[in-house]
Amino acid sequence: EACRRGREIAENTLAHYRDLHGDWPDSTAVILWGFETTKTRGETVGQVLAYLGVRIIPGSNPYHKKLEPVPPAELGRPRVDCLVQICGFFRDMYPNVLEMIDRAFSLVSDLDEPPEENAVRKHTLRLTEELAGAVPEDRLRRIAAGRIYGPRAGEYGTRTTHLIETGAWTSEEEIADLFTSTMSHLYSGTIHGERQPAAYRARLGRVELVSQVRD
Repeated sequence: EACRRGREIAENTLAHYRDLHGDWPDSTAVILWGFETTKTRGETVGQVLAYLGVRIIPGSNPYHKKLEPVPPAELGRPRVDCLVQICGFFRDMYPNVLEMIDRAFSLVSDLDEPPEENAVRKHTLRLTEELAGAVPEDRLRRIAAGRIYGPRAGEYGTRTTHLIETGAWTSEEEIADLFTSTMSHLYSGTIHGERQPAAYRARLGRVELVSQVRD
């Protein structure tokens, strides 16, 4: 049910964007919070999978869901990329769901599909080229395919609230820099909360639509 509702949210959001701009977005972003995931039973997770054109295989292990790509003809639109911004509570409460979403990104990144039909693969290949030489070769593909970012392990929040409430800033860039510094920790495969500012900023720079499901 959460996947069905999440898919409905995703398709309505994409349709609204297309009505406004005349085309599908290449890349979206979602804010994924732990308490909202609990209260909505995972609607945002369903939304992310729907953007990618991925579905859970019914009857698979509840602790290790099997995934499959929706065929392009059935999907009826391009696969849309998605940056997932998690909070610390989601990281701690749902490590198995975090791992599943990460597998979905890797699955779609590896599909042999043209770039106009698969923005996830297109952006993974592009970021692989952009980061070549800047990160170790054996970790390059994992970082380029990773889409889940948040605070480092053991930390919560963006650290911007105190800065804003006290007025201890002189430019918006200070707030943005603090946010990106705090929330640019990648969670992908064996990479757990490792700061990747260059990859994170590249992801942010491609986002055309941001949404958040609230209970």
